[in-house]
Amino acid sequence: MRVYFSKGSRVVQEVSLYFGGMGPTTVSATRTCKAIMGRPWDEETLNKAYDVLLEELALPPSAPGGKVEFRQALTLSLLFKFNLDVLQKLKEMVKHTRPSMFSTIIASSCLTFSFLGRT
Repeated sequence: MRVYFSKGSRVVQEVSLYFGGMGPTTVSATRTCKAIMGRPWDEETLNKAYDVLLEELALPPSAPGGKVEFRQALTLSLLFKFNLDVLQKLKEMVKHTRPSMFSTIIASSCLTFSFLGRT
């Protein structure tokens, strides 16, 4: 996950969201990214992203690889964790930077989980 902001603001200029475990390969959440771009990074934007992400990464009940509801909840929680990380970095940038020096902010995060089968 990665986000770039317009210079001197919290408006999303570019965002990339990828999720594993939602298909045979890593899946890019392109519709969710489009829904976020051009909007301020705030709670309203996150709520919009949740709605679009659930629609975009919908899995059929018979999908192989584990409980569908768990995997959907995990994607939402990963996005929420990324949101917290971005908000923290934004806060730190504002605290340590004079407004005149405030430039494009880049935040990125990578979370990796491994699921081990029972033996």
